Amino acid sequence: MTEITTIPEIKLQWLRGSEKVDFKKASTFLVLGMRGSGKSSLLESIASRYTKIIDIFSSKDSENLAWCKPDSPFKKILFIVGPNVTVTSTWPQIQIDKLKLSDFEPYQVIITTSHFYNSSREHFQALQQITSMLWDQRTYWTEPWCVVIREAANWLYSRLQIVKDSNMAKADFIQCLREARHSGLAVCVDTLRWTSLDKEIRDVSDYVFFKRLGSIGLPKDLHFLYKFVNPLSMMRLRPEVFVTLSSQGNIGYGKFSFPTWHKLEHENILLKLGIDVSRLEGAQTQGFNVSIFEHCKIVENYKQTNSMGMTAAQLNRSKSTISQQVSLHNGNIAECGFCLECHKANNPLEKEKFERKGGKTKLNDQP
Repeated sequence: MTEITTIPEIKLQWLRGSEKVDFKKASTFLVLGMRGSGKSSLLESIASRYTKIIDIFSSKDSENLAWCKPDSPFKKILFIVGPNVTVTSTWPQIQIDKLKLSDFEPYQVIITTSHFYNSSREHFQALQQITSMLWDQRTYWTEPWCVVIREAANWLYSRLQIVKDSNMAKADFIQCLREARHSGLAVCVDTLRWTSLDKEIRDVSDYVFFKRLGSIGLPKDLHFLYKFVNPLSMMRLRPEVFVTLSSQGNIGYGKFSFPTWHKLEHENILLKLGIDVSRLEGAQTQGFNVSIFEHCKIVENYKQTNSMGMTAAQLNRSKSTISQQVSLHNGNIAECGFCLECHKANNPLEKEKFERKGGKTKLNDQP
């Protein structure tokens, strides 16, 4: 049997109005539905229409690695991994602390997953770094890249690395969706939360796709869709079927082909692809795996000693770890006005920034 290397077909019939979905534009696609309703497979079908896919917000089972399967139409794939992790595979990789925007150019798909890091905190820090790079540094583009966000909550957790609380993270998410087109980024998001957050996301989305809703049904502000689609049908939509609402008010009913490379529910994707992940010996002593309270100890000790060497010796850490945590502290203050790590631990130094002047370290109060 010949391997399928084409993108999945999507058929759409408009029930009210009509328009052409242009995949050469940096549009935002939101997919809503219950678990098992086919949200991820639809995201992959949409994303596969773009020339470059950044699939970095994956679930714990690393379903985004399915792009590496033999029947995937994309062959040029890059892994982004943690600084203390080695991934043995047939695909090239780059460590997050060495990543530059130019590294994305030669590849069709860029992937990172929680298995490529020593901790979830390290993973979310990496996600924050990647997204900031895409949104802030991509100031010129000729074709859109597609960022896949599997479950919107994963973005929020990553943004909590640099903002004060969940409300700020939500506001940041909405702002990033609004600004995505200016960076040439098409965004594919799925979520199953029926909260005010989803309405705000819907308001900035170019297309909203509804999958099986079960007993939850549509929120009140979308009940007008029941004039075009039977409520019972919306509750029981098959995984390959969807209803869509565009930002122009057009309503459609569609069907898509299941991506042949999509990860199956009980599939061990790492084993299937022959990917082995190993952590470097002594990785726990490196800076990326420092707890919030240890970060505070480093900052407090460094304030007292003004010496990275003395702080490293007293806390049994490497000088590079101390340097990294001080840089993290200063970077948080420069971007947010306070250090998120210190804020979470109620550290009074959360707004105090370290600067080097004349070979010495000086502590400055931030207004």
